[in-house]
Amino acid sequence: MGIKVKLSKRQINNIIKDYNIVFENIFETKDGISDTTYVGIDKYNTKYIFKLYEKSSKCEVQNEIVLLNALSCLPLAKPYTNYNNIKMHNSKVFALYSYIKGSSPILIESSHIVQIAKFISIFHQKSKNIILSNKTIHISQVLKTYLKNIIHHKDISEKLKCDLLDYNLKVHNIYFENNCIIHGDLFPDNTKFNKDILTGVFDLSQACKSNRYFDIAIIINSWCFKNEILDFKLVQKLLDVYNTYSNLSITIDFLRKYILYAAFFYALKRLSNSLKYVDFDQNTYENTEYLIKFRHIEESNFYSKYFYII
Repeated sequence: MGIKVKLSKRQINNIIKDYNIVFENIFETKDGISDTTYVGIDKYNTKYIFKLYEKSSKCEVQNEIVLLNALSCLPLAKPYTNYNNIKMHNSKVFALYSYIKGSSPILIESSHIVQIAKFISIFHQKSKNIILSNKTIHISQVLKTYLKNIIHHKDISEKLKCDLLDYNLKVHNIYFENNCIIHGDLFPDNTKFNKDILTGVFDLSQACKSNRYFDIAIIINSWCFKNEILDFKLVQKLLDVYNTYSNLSITIDFLRKYILYAAFFYALKRLSNSLKYVDFDQNTYENTEYLIKFRHIEESNFYSKYFYII
């Protein structure tokens, strides 16, 4: 669900009173898991997105607004919040955006892959000259921090610690050049399609100067698996389109190590977040989504032409 903090219509209208917008109705959103997001409708039947950020800093939201304003050629929300006038509610940043019609895809088809590949290719190119305030992310350092916190946690078994340390040895020597601005969180639930046409991509609060191959690998992990099996045809379609719009020649073979790294990164990220819950059960974690994907990627032979799987 897209609601972390329950708010009434009166509360939201009080929060946004400086916008000269009054909601006649509000609705909870169903997409997204990180922030509190409501759809608000004014007396003219215009829809808006009200977002209360749970973790993002003021700087991160400012960077999101900079990108949205600069990349208006892409299917992105329009920010009503001014870059220089970011405000807080109970120590949390909030912002107001235009509403995007459509819904997040559940069953991923080739047509979805084509459009998301075109989007991210243009996003990487168009954003390369945009300067974000203090936003360069060193992926390997973030992963090390996740791993260190997990390994030293009292609720993690020796077996899981050993497994994670073993997995880390298989990805620890990957070099990440900071070569473009990445979305950093382009999962299906951060997109909307209307009649199979991409109408919008949202949640750019994680966007930062980083590595394009990692961004593509995130998309492959979240869009190209079917029943915990990597669909190589979808991966190839993604790369064909991306390469066409970027004038590059990235291959599946080349990306394998990044796909493996991204799976491990999100396995650690989700485990790190789960450790904060009182009812954390590490036994159920050992077979969660991204560890399963990591093992599958590791056991697969990546041949661009034949798509053999062991």
